[in-house]
Amino acid sequence: MMRKYWRQFGDQKWVFAASETMTIRKHSMTHILCPYAKVRGNASPYDGNLLYWSQRLKNHPMLRGKLAKLLQRQQGKCRWRELTFREGDLIEIDHLDGNHNNDAPSNQVTLHRHCHDERHAKPREDWMHAAGINHK
Repeated sequence: MMRKYWRQFGDQKWVFAASETMTIRKHSMTHILCPYAKVRGNASPYDGNLLYWSQRLKNHPMLRGKLAKLLQRQQGKCRWRELTFREGDLIEIDHLDGNHNNDAPSNQVTLHRHCHDERHAKPREDWMHAAGINHK
């Protein structure tokens, strides 16, 4: 009875098999590919680090809506200087065409508050050309 189900395949002894070709797959035969990035240290979605979690999660429980989507689209960087937002930075949503009624995602970018002030101090054509934005 033992030889009916337990066989030897190459160097492997005591392999459970229903026939000469059908064996039970071993865990070591399965290659695991993890598509997920490891969470940094002891980070938590409720630790207040909204920038970190807005880049990892599309629906952060404390940062929803257009700001979260814009931060994710811009990979956590200010559109004006391309500097990464840090915890505690004041972030503002800017409308590229100046029309605050136009809430199309393509019309909005996130900027540091001081970058937002600097941007509005310059003529529109100058800053859009400098930022490489072709928007009409």
